[in-house]
Amino acid sequence: MAVLDRDVQQGDETGSIASTSRDRDETRGRVHAFCRYADDYLVLFEGSDDILNTWVNQLNSKDSSINVTTDLEVNRQLPYLDICITRRDDKFCTKVYRKSCNTNQVPAFSSYTETRYLRAAIRSDCTRAIRYCSSMRDRQQELDFIRQKFHHHGYPRSFIDSAIQKTRTDLRLKARALPAPPSANSHPAPVRVSVPFAGPLFYQLKREASKIGIQLVSKPSVTIGSLLCSKAKHQLPKLQQSNVIYRIECSCQVEGDPAPPVTSEVQLICERAAGGALPAALLRLLATVAGADGRAADSEWPWRGADEHGAPLTELFAAAAGGLSQRPPLCTAVVAAIFRERLTTLSSQLAFLSQFWSGGRRSVTVQTAALSVSAALLTAAPAHRLPPLLAADQPLVAALLAALLSPRSQVRAAAIQCLTKLSTAKVAKAKCALLPLVDHVTASGPELIADAGALPRCLAGAGRPAINHLVRLVVAESASDHVRAALASLLPPLANQSTLRACAPVLSGLVAECAGGARPAAARAQLAAALLGLVRPATAGALADAAVWAPWAAALSDASDLLQAPALRQVTKALWPAMDDTTQARLLALLLDLCTDARHAEEAARLQKVLRRAPLPTELWVEQLGVQPPPAASHTVRRTSRARSAPAADPTLAADEADVTGRVWRRRRLLLEALAARRRPGDEALLVGALLALLRRLLCVADQPGAEYLTQLGLSCVQQACGHLLRQGRPPARLAATFSVDTLVQCVRRSPSPHTQQLALTVLGQAARIVPETVLHNTMAVFTFMGSSMLRQDTEYSFDVIQRTVENVVPALVQASELVGTAAEPLAAVLRVFVDALPDVPRHRRLPLFAHLLRTAGERRHLGLCLAMISDQLATRGDLGDQLAEHTVLAAGDRGAPLLVDFAVSLCGQFAVDVQLESCCQLISHSEALLLRHHESAGRAPDTGVGDGPALFDLDAYSEKQLHRHCHTAISVVAHLLASETFVVQSAALDAAGAAAARQRHQQLLEGAIRLMGVCSRLCHSALAGRPQATRHLRAILHRLYDLLDKVNALLPWATLLPVVSALMASDLAAVRRRAMDLLSSRLQLQHDGFSESDVPALLAITDELVAAAGAESEDGSALSRQTALFAVKLLSRRLSADQPRHFVQVLGAVCSLAAGGQLPAPLLASVLLCLAELVAGLRAHAVGRLPAVAAVLLAALSDSDRLSDQLLLLSAVTLTLKLTEALAHFISPYVADLVAHVSRLSAAHGTDGAGVLSHRLSQTRRRLATGVPLRVLLPAVDQCFGRLVADGAADALAALMAVLSDAARWADVAELSAALPSLQSLTVRALEFRAAGGAHPATARRVEAAVLEAVTCVVPRLSEATFGPLLVRLLDWASGAGAPTARLVTFFRLTDALAGRLQGLFVLFAGHLVRPLAAALSGASSLSERPLLPGDEESSCELAEYALDTLTKVCQHDTEGFLNSERFHVLLQPLVDQLENEQGAEERRQRRVHGHLVPCLVAFLAAAGDDSLWKPANHQLLLKTRHQSPQVRLDAVASLSAVHARLGDDYLALLPETMPFLAELLEDDEPRVEAATQALIGQMEATLGESLQQYF
Repeated sequence: MAVLDRDVQQGDETGSIASTSRDRDETRGRVHAFCRYADDYLVLFEGSDDILNTWVNQLNSKDSSINVTTDLEVNRQLPYLDICITRRDDKFCTKVYRKSCNTNQVPAFSSYTETRYLRAAIRSDCTRAIRYCSSMRDRQQELDFIRQKFHHHGYPRSFIDSAIQKTRTDLRLKARALPAPPSANSHPAPVRVSVPFAGPLFYQLKREASKIGIQLVSKPSVTIGSLLCSKAKHQLPKLQQSNVIYRIECSCQVEGDPAPPVTSEVQLICERAAGGALPAALLRLLATVAGADGRAADSEWPWRGADEHGAPLTELFAAAAGGLSQRPPLCTAVVAAIFRERLTTLSSQLAFLSQFWSGGRRSVTVQTAALSVSAALLTAAPAHRLPPLLAADQPLVAALLAALLSPRSQVRAAAIQCLTKLSTAKVAKAKCALLPLVDHVTASGPELIADAGALPRCLAGAGRPAINHLVRLVVAESASDHVRAALASLLPPLANQSTLRACAPVLSGLVAECAGGARPAAARAQLAAALLGLVRPATAGALADAAVWAPWAAALSDASDLLQAPALRQVTKALWPAMDDTTQARLLALLLDLCTDARHAEEAARLQKVLRRAPLPTELWVEQLGVQPPPAASHTVRRTSRARSAPAADPTLAADEADVTGRVWRRRRLLLEALAARRRPGDEALLVGALLALLRRLLCVADQPGAEYLTQLGLSCVQQACGHLLRQGRPPARLAATFSVDTLVQCVRRSPSPHTQQLALTVLGQAARIVPETVLHNTMAVFTFMGSSMLRQDTEYSFDVIQRTVENVVPALVQASELVGTAAEPLAAVLRVFVDALPDVPRHRRLPLFAHLLRTAGERRHLGLCLAMISDQLATRGDLGDQLAEHTVLAAGDRGAPLLVDFAVSLCGQFAVDVQLESCCQLISHSEALLLRHHESAGRAPDTGVGDGPALFDLDAYSEKQLHRHCHTAISVVAHLLASETFVVQSAALDAAGAAAARQRHQQLLEGAIRLMGVCSRLCHSALAGRPQATRHLRAILHRLYDLLDKVNALLPWATLLPVVSALMASDLAAVRRRAMDLLSSRLQLQHDGFSESDVPALLAITDELVAAAGAESEDGSALSRQTALFAVKLLSRRLSADQPRHFVQVLGAVCSLAAGGQLPAPLLASVLLCLAELVAGLRAHAVGRLPAVAAVLLAALSDSDRLSDQLLLLSAVTLTLKLTEALAHFISPYVADLVAHVSRLSAAHGTDGAGVLSHRLSQTRRRLATGVPLRVLLPAVDQCFGRLVADGAADALAALMAVLSDAARWADVAELSAALPSLQSLTVRALEFRAAGGAHPATARRVEAAVLEAVTCVVPRLSEATFGPLLVRLLDWASGAGAPTARLVTFFRLTDALAGRLQGLFVLFAGHLVRPLAAALSGASSLSERPLLPGDEESSCELAEYALDTLTKVCQHDTEGFLNSERFHVLLQPLVDQLENEQGAEERRQRRVHGHLVPCLVAFLAAAGDDSLWKPANHQLLLKTRHQSPQVRLDAVASLSAVHARLGDDYLALLPETMPFLAELLEDDEPRVEAATQALIGQMEATLGESLQQYF
């Protein structure tokens, strides 16, 4: 097999390689088969390589341009194109072939392209694989490769598989020649449209387009092929292209793939024409046409109706003219024959030719040919025959002018050539009326040829006579309609009124032709449209003539697009001003009537568009509305009530106005829509009055369908006009006389539509800025409606309208009210409306609405008024409590504050602090005035500043209880406000000027509150002395006033507060003094920053006063006042002691002397201790001089166990201890032992778990003692304390003591720890002896021992190896030495267990000392031992065994150094295994020891051994235990074997042969539990082995 690849160097000879491949005479080779694709041949060749080379050389020798190369098969394989062909014994196999340079690149799945292109990429590869691969194996491998390749480029697996499956199905159907399944519904073929790809939007658009039969495809405008493939390459003509590459001549004379002869149809026609056959045929055709007409030659050809006159002749000329460029002699002969046979005169010939360039239906070639022939005729014509053609009634010039409008420059050039021929006639101008026009046009010939639109400009410069001639040509009917229409299209920019009047008769006739729905010819329709275009601003004056108006009005009235559309196009904005008033009115009325009576939506839309663009005076619009503005009405403030009580009466409607759907209202609707579309209404005052009058009429029919829309239209027009008036800035004075505000109010009240109400309110807001006095008379009706409906609608637009109404109406209301001196009354009524509607207003809209209302009305004057009304709501409305029951909030620390109170506080936060405080003063004064007016009618009520009329609180309408509740609520609002976070933040942010103003307001508020307190106190003791319920109400008010006083004082600066407190402390009443100290304490608690230097002297002075008050005996004998004073001293010392140590050292001494002066009550002593704690913490080293006195007071308190039962005193003593250790830890060495002992006792008594304040404080104290006191000082103290606690029998306190030691060891420096190590070892050994010493409860001993071990484990990690080794040996000697109590072993192995868990691998280094002690301990702690270590003490024996097992377990688990050698293994093995038979302790304790300690130890022991030579004796010992007579021992042995097997895994298989006999015995055990455990163990072994073991049993 061979592939022949030919490289072409030059030339394009034709021939065939087949002839040479079959030539065997010279090469003696044999070609069995060959196939070709382009220039690649696949040849099945039989012969040697030499024969093949000879054959190839023969091919190359045929021509120097031929270079044939060959590729032979390798390993019976040969690639051909993209197919790899494999030759086998009896057949050829194929598969896909890829070159070595193939990169396997495919479009990424994330490519920005349509999905079908990605799917097509997969399907193309899949199709090639299925077609090329001849075996199923190769095909499957190729498909797998395709899956992997496309998945590597991001294609989903499902996407790839679906594409492959679809390809297989399609190829299977195609192979079977199965047609596509028939569709149930036959649909037309879709229209394919190519659009750019736009991501997901393309698919959405494609789905929508498919619904209407359009198939969208995304095809790029520029492809790679168009960019890479050169279009400049020379291409052979189709007829010259052959199907072979080369023609090689050979001896066999066999040709392959011969090419057809190169000929063309054009050459054939030329050959036939050269023979002379064609002219005769054309002449015979001409004779046939002449005979078909049955007429002789025409002397005159008509200028009109030429198409119908001789259609066959016309088509013959058109055919001949079309071939003029190819065969000029031939076609010239045809034209000459036509003229000779049929057309004999010049006029008929020109008329015949004009139809070809003026009809507009012929090709450019035909038009140019006709004009060229005409030019030739004019050139050849005698001179005396040209003047008649230039007469005014001759259409030739008109036809040539029409040709100049052609978009083709060739046509225009030929027309100019004809006109030039005419202009060269040497005749008198009087006989040639059109000659000046022709001369002017030919003078502009180059411009006309270059620009198709230059003719109108050229004619404009020709003068009026030439234009008049042009008009006469249009009016005259000598020319064709096409020519007249073309000339008429030139007239609009040249026309004047006389032009329009001259053309009116023609237009009238054309309009008459269209009457009755008839459709004229297209040319006449174009002529009519062109004549309608003469109506322009320059000719608009002619519309006043009836002769001109009649046809134009008739054209407008025509419902078809033929006349009405072009007529309406002329009604532009510029046309209206050019007409007189009468014509404007007639045109407006006509358009309205036409639009009203329009039957089709398209016609109505056209007319409405024209109406909306009409810039007419307002008077015309108002006249067409058919209503007049109401007469002027003079309103004054004095007539306000009369105007409210007597609204305007509804107007009387005419009969045709009673129906909204009638013609009158439809006509008005069109007017309103047109007015709404206008940007500048014109005379807004006149229009607003007329529109409001129209709205008044609409209110009479408001219940009819469609009236709501008309009302909204009217309001929109009024809104637009008012907005324009506001933008002008100066509304006319006469507008106030015609502006009917009552109509707007009625629209708001009567209309059920929210949109109508919003529009009316918007207009009302605009009216408030235009005519505020007029709006003032109807304000309350509007606000009442807003409160009842609008405020309850939770819509953004509704509240926007309300805010704008408030913004526009309220300032006008304030301004108008101030003129008559009633500023409070109208605003109070408005606020009352809003406050009454407050519960129904959506919650999220309340605050912005009321803040906007108050800012508009003036917050300084009306905020207090609004707060008083809210208080009235809470106090007097019985149903309000039900509404607000579920809406309660926590405001300023007061529970149960209603939602309205919280809203009032939030509302106040929207304004300045000065305004808020002034409003609070007004509320306090208002409450005082109400109480005085009610209870002391003769008294003089102060001026409240918020008004006291019925608008706020009517004393005659409400009860005394409601009055008290109103005052209580008002004071609560003030208290909540002063305590709110917003108010505090605002107060803190005040500048100097604001702070000064706020200070003055605070003073006023304080005075008002004190004055009100005096009024309430006086009423309680005088007027209401015998009325318990009323007195209780006033006491509640007093309580709220006290709270208010606290709030005020919290806001006062120190410079004002301190003198007030100092004065109050000098009072004779203990309650007042205590109240003053409470105020100071609460204020100090809120003080987070430091004090200014100016405040410090006053604070130090008041500190001395407080100390004196703490030392003075109270009058009533209670210690409450002294405690209050000490608490204030404590707070002051916290703030000032660090900066003023000298002064507070004296205070410290005074407090110590107070405690040492006598037996104090427990609460007072607790206050003293807390005060001392704060003083010590603040003074720190400055308190060393008073340390003995402080320590004496503390130790005395700690030593009095009877008084320590008081939890407050105990906590205070512990707090002082903590502060003392924190501040003076290096100075309390003489007291450390006592303090540690007391703390340990208290910790034992009150727990050490850290739960609770006391336990936490004790834990902190222990830690501070351990970390603050030096270790050299602490260790002797702990040793001394340990002995004291043991001697006193306070064993429970030893755990806390050891906790102190643990913390000390944990946090001590290494050097300090090393220095104190001998003392620490002695203390540790002494503490470890506690169990062996006996005398304590076992549980207590274990707890103390745990604490000691914790201390030891904290110390050991910080020791070096050289230090720890001797320590461990010493402890081992201490536990197991001669004469040592055996109970020490329990403690020792518990210690080793803890150390092994803490040190892990480090402990293994020292574990060699423990091997034999461990073996001895395990043997002596067993029930099998003949000499038990702890005879008679099973509990200790069990503990010893468990601790020893745990120690060994941890050592084996962390053994990485080969600790467990053979010798140690055998020493420990038997005692360890014998623990299975240890029966000490109860059964539950035994099971816990076996499964929780022994089994893990065995597993770790064998795992650490790591040698099967050691495993076998251990396994054997365990197997022997399975033959024990006790079922429980056998069960435990099986459990041990199971754990060992689970740990060793496959390594246990070496022990399996020895184990099988024992397992067989266990399977026959009498105990079911043993048998079940054995079965489970066998199952585990089978899982490990991988085969069944049942055959061995």
